Amino acid sequence: MGLFSLDSASEALEDLLDKERAAVLAARFDVLDRLTAEKERLIGLVARGDADPDALQRLRIASERNGRLLAAMRAGVQAAQKRITALRVPNAPLQTYDASGRVQAMTGAPRGLGHRA
Repeated sequence: MGLFSLDSASEALEDLLDKERAAVLAARFDVLDRLTAEKERLIGLVARGDADPDALQRLRIASERNGRLLAAMRAGVQAAQKRITALRVPNAPLQTYDASGRVQAMTGAPRGLGHRA
């Protein structure tokens, strides 16, 4: 098996997909960024040749697994960003209606009520 053989390319891609999985699970965004170019290069090598069907099946399974993990990671990051944004925006005051039906904003604690233990 040579350094640039198709068998070694599929094995290297399988190894890289395992590293990608570990990086996703550890939330290592820096590692994911570094793996991208190598992953693209290896995919190109594997696509150019007649890879073993069993190897292609393993690669497909690993790629789909990582795709699901990456999608979940993206959803988690988006949820965190949304929550952080919501925490930065001050809460809108509670709006109620007075006796005549006009809208009024309630701010702060109601007056005249003490705290209960």
